Amino acid sequence: QAEDGIRDHCVTGVQTCALPISNDFSPISSPDGRTARLLDTHLSEHSEAAQIYEKVLELEPTNTEALTRLDAIYEQGKAYEKHARILGLRVACSQSREQASLRLRLGQIQLDALDDYRGAFEAYAGVLELPDVAAEGAFDSALYGLDDLIETVKTSNPALAAEAATLVEPIWSRKGQTAKVVGAKETRAAAAGTPAERKELLKEISSLYDTELDQP
Repeated sequence: QAEDGIRDHCVTGVQTCALPISNDFSPISSPDGRTARLLDTHLSEHSEAAQIYEKVLELEPTNTEALTRLDAIYEQGKAYEKHARILGLRVACSQSREQASLRLRLGQIQLDALDDYRGAFEAYAGVLELPDVAAEGAFDSALYGLDDLIETVKTSNPALAAEAATLVEPIWSRKGQTAKVVGAKETRAAAAGTPAERKELLKEISSLYDTELDQP
C-alpha cells in the first residue's frame, strides 16, 4: 500500500523527494522529472525512470539531473553502451576538472568493456589536453590508461598503438621515464611506415640503452 501511495503521487506529479542540488545542478522541473525521481529513488524502478530521463534529454540534452541519474542507473546496471553514451554527453557539457574524471571513466569502459579502442584513445588523450590537470592525478591516470591501451592493441592494431605511443613518448621523456620512452619507440618502430623510419627509431632506442639504461 505504501508503494501504491507513492505511485499515486507520481501520477499526480507531487514532489515528495529531491536529489541533492549543487550550484551547477539543473533539476528537472516538469512533472516527468518528478515522476522519474520518485520511480528512481523511492520505488527502485530504474528501468522505467531511465526511459523518462531519456525523454527529458530529447528536449533538454544538457539537463544535468537526467544525465547524472542515467549515469548512475546505467553504471549500476552494467549497461555499458548506454553508459558510454551518457558519459560522452556529460563530457560535452562539463568543465575541465569534472571533464577529466568523466573522460577517465569513459575511457575505462571503452577499453575494458566495449573494446572501443579508438574511443578509449580519444577519451584518455582528451584528459592530457585539458588545462589545469597536469599536476593532478587525472593526468597520470590518463597516461597509464594510454599505456594499457598500447599493450592491449599493439598486436591487433599497431597503427593505433603507435599513435598512442607518439602521444605519450614526450611525456614519459619529461618525467625521466627512459624505459617507458624506449617502450613507446619500440611500439612506433613495429608500426613504422617505411624501413628508413624504422631504422631511425631503432637507432634512437639503441642510443638510449647505451647512454641512459646502461644496457649496450
